[in-house]
Amino acid sequence: MEIYLIRHGRTMAPEEYNGSTDIALSPEGMEQARRSGALLQPIRFDGCFCSPLSRCRTTLEMLSIDVEAVVADELREVDFGQWEGLTLAQIAERDHHNLERWRVERGRFTFPGGESIESFSGRVATWFDALADSGHERVLVVTHAGVIRRALCHMLRLGYDHIYTFAIREAGVALVNRRPDFCVLEYLNRGGGVDG
Repeated sequence: MEIYLIRHGRTMAPEEYNGSTDIALSPEGMEQARRSGALLQPIRFDGCFCSPLSRCRTTLEMLSIDVEAVVADELREVDFGQWEGLTLAQIAERDHHNLERWRVERGRFTFPGGESIESFSGRVATWFDALADSGHERVLVVTHAGVIRRALCHMLRLGYDHIYTFAIREAGVALVNRRPDFCVLEYLNRGGGVDG
């Protein structure tokens, strides 16, 4: 199975932690998605799945891919709780204690008033395991940086402490070739304006 993962384009507030907050794409983000669409349009997908948040749904529209999409709630970004809408500098100023706890606890951390990383990782892993059993041959998944990082760690059998191994660029496309016993990362961050 070929799994094409694309992050949404740049939003109107790219420096803020907006996981569950529904924030729009910026004009630049729309253009990034159009450029990635040029890479994806020749590919024949037999399945397409998209996060319910508008930044992903708009990215999908800008791709101009001829495939019917299924909105999957499991593909939404982690809920940062009380940190939603804040920059890292604001979080450090207002909630330094919990920011330090996140650094130390890593995958055992729960965002204040939000989602636990264990729960988030579990929902992503469960969804991608079900995708593997779906019978699709070539799918497009439009989602968020955090979801893509978690999915890559899961499919490539890396511990979740390795999530920041992967820089996920705005509107960047990754291709994972899922084989019977293992997965291969074919490429990362193509399209969106810069090839990686």
